[in-house]
Amino acid sequence: PPRRPHTMDPTTAGGPSPPPPRTHPHQPTATVLVLGDLGHSPRMCYHALSLADSGFSVDLVGREGSALHRSITSHRNITVHRMRPFPSLSRVLFPLWAPLKLLFDFVLLLWVLLLVVARPRFMLVQTPPALPTLLVVRLACWLRGARMVVDWHNLAFSIMALGMRGGVANPLVRVAKLAERVCGARADQHLCVTDALRSGEFVLLGVRGRRWVSQPFRPW
Repeated sequence: PPRRPHTMDPTTAGGPSPPPPRTHPHQPTATVLVLGDLGHSPRMCYHALSLADSGFSVDLVGREGSALHRSITSHRNITVHRMRPFPSLSRVLFPLWAPLKLLFDFVLLLWVLLLVVARPRFMLVQTPPALPTLLVVRLACWLRGARMVVDWHNLAFSIMALGMRGGVANPLVRVAKLAERVCGARADQHLCVTDALRSGEFVLLGVRGRRWVSQPFRPW
């Protein structure tokens, strides 16, 4: 029978129900993750679909929001885990609630990757956002013996610097850059949305001797 989407609800006292069993005990597994609305992440959904069509049992992890394409929800090799986002608060109070949001995302995401999804052969994660995604995925891969693959859509610290006081000197921007350099750039494999991103901006991270692969995207 088809594997059904599995919705994470951290506000439920008893926690989420366990995901459905795998279709085969020896089937290779993979986790595909984006800390954003899955319905607005077609590239990551396409990665999940491609892996599932290739015989992988895929755990697709992301936030609640827009509806997913039927090719995802009806695929027997894909289990969807949708997490509730941190409550929306006033941007005026951003310095106060930003640390709480990071902590919320860190704990919830680590719990999902360690205790909910099946032990994967590798975890494929989108960045941005880099915080706390790259930190959590790096830790989870180490604890579960999985390989880490990063799909770079941009550099998170450079985007954050444009909208935050102090630019690249802002403490949060510095942490994002450190996460990308320490956790992201040292991943086992990399995908990039454009050749320009692959060949240009990564020198800012001090990356040397890495193989950057551009992955073409087929629209739905």
